[in-house]
Amino acid sequence: MGEFQFWMFLAGLGIFLFGIYMLEDSIEKLSGKAFKRMIRSYTSNNFRAIGSGVFATAILQSSSAVSLMALAFVSAGVIGMSQAVGVIIGSSLGTTITSWLVASIGFKVNIEAIALPFVGVGGLGLIFFGKTTRYTQISRLLVGFGFLFMGLDYMKESVELISAGFDPATIQSYGLWAFILSGLILTAIIQSSSATIAIVLSALYGGLISFEQGSAMVIGAHVGTTVTVLLGSIGGNIQKKRVAAAHLFFKLTTAIIAWILLPVLVYLSMTIFHFENEPVLALAMFHTLFNVVGILIFAPFILPYTRAIEKIVKVTPTNIERHVQKLDAEVPEGAIGSFGIELQRLHRLVIHYNTGVWNVDANLIVQLEPEDIEIVGETKPGSEAQYNLIKQLYENLLAYSVRLHRLSLQKEEADKLNHYLSSMRLAMNSVYSMQEAREYVDELESSSNPLIKSYFHKYRKNLLEFYSLLIRETHSELSVVEIGEEFQKIKQKIKDQDEEITDAGFQDIKDAKIEQRHLLRLLSAQRSYYQSCRQAANAVRELLLSKTITELH
Repeated sequence: MGEFQFWMFLAGLGIFLFGIYMLEDSIEKLSGKAFKRMIRSYTSNNFRAIGSGVFATAILQSSSAVSLMALAFVSAGVIGMSQAVGVIIGSSLGTTITSWLVASIGFKVNIEAIALPFVGVGGLGLIFFGKTTRYTQISRLLVGFGFLFMGLDYMKESVELISAGFDPATIQSYGLWAFILSGLILTAIIQSSSATIAIVLSALYGGLISFEQGSAMVIGAHVGTTVTVLLGSIGGNIQKKRVAAAHLFFKLTTAIIAWILLPVLVYLSMTIFHFENEPVLALAMFHTLFNVVGILIFAPFILPYTRAIEKIVKVTPTNIERHVQKLDAEVPEGAIGSFGIELQRLHRLVIHYNTGVWNVDANLIVQLEPEDIEIVGETKPGSEAQYNLIKQLYENLLAYSVRLHRLSLQKEEADKLNHYLSSMRLAMNSVYSMQEAREYVDELESSSNPLIKSYFHKYRKNLLEFYSLLIRETHSELSVVEIGEEFQKIKQKIKDQDEEITDAGFQDIKDAKIEQRHLLRLLSAQRSYYQSCRQAANAVRELLLSKTITELH
């Protein structure tokens, strides 16, 4: 028996994973927004949602990426839970394309003849066209495709060295359950079912395992992909947790069905489809068949399945909102007062997030309270983690407000609560708008054009001035008329700054100081930036108006 080349195998696995990473990343940057729009648009019913999941995964080559995308959409309320479940179910079939790609090309032709030209052309493209974003991503896609097959070749060769003297009976003694477990653990560790299946195909091709053992490992890899989605749901809202649970139960159920029907599916894959002499293609067929069976079983029952998940995974209180948990909503006066305290916390966190997006130190404007700091922890201002935390607080307060509305409120209490809710929604809309601006901030800050950087610093200066002004207003004792007058001035100032930068940008285009693409990015950032500011101003106005309501005697 030849010596097992461990480092060759490990290098092959590393190159394969790096190739998949480059493929996913480059495709997402080339057309990620298009697929996001597709998932948003084409999920009007369960079957369209499943089809979107299949298609997006087939193109992006990552069921995890599509599943996490679905989690994000359902968390943001863009799609419903049943549509998200449909997308995730469809993604399980879409990921089988990778199996077919590896099995049909990776084991049928000279890999060097494929891999080397892709790596060579892609590598040269990165050097000569690296300054153009689109060509850079195309070059990275080519390199990733080449690395995928180069890594597979290393793994296949390392396995072939020990295949001659290997006795499969030594592994068979452990039973097929051991292979299911190994496939699950391996996928959970390397976070890629595609890599696990490539390893299984290499072992099957080299004669290290039987077809049934390889099938068992594929079933395990199928379940192992749930780890990525479960991790993605941590810290998310209840909908994200429910979708992650639905994904887990679907995968487990499909795996159990595949295990029960293993003899039938093996017979179909090997005999009916005539892959007796091509076990790697038969394994790809097996992977496809049990996913199709799972979809056929679940597709007609997505809605009742979703309802069952909602009953199983129930809403549990979090410690994000402190005061509304301490007081029973059956005491309206105190409950609304506590709601106001939490709303002020939300406003502080919104300021820290919105300014953090533009790398402005929010502590220059408002200091977080000790309880705020305890909640925020180590999350960086303007980060995705802080965004999710604010959104969770907003959703919890919204749920609490529903309980308050069911009570018999006095007119003054009802009016105050309505102002609070309006302020809360506007504050959250401000965060949503600033979240949209995030993708442009790094580009403006890191631009090699000094003029573009000057716009970035202008935004930061304006933002610091704007929020400093808002904080001063919150400490003012103003009448309803005065509040209207003051905020009319603030809105006019926002409008003037908006027009000033727009005019300057078009003048710089006219003077050929910046390119048109730079102006388009600048205007996109500006639209989200000033929309966020306007919403923040309206949110503070509503908060001030709530103070003018006559208290009960």
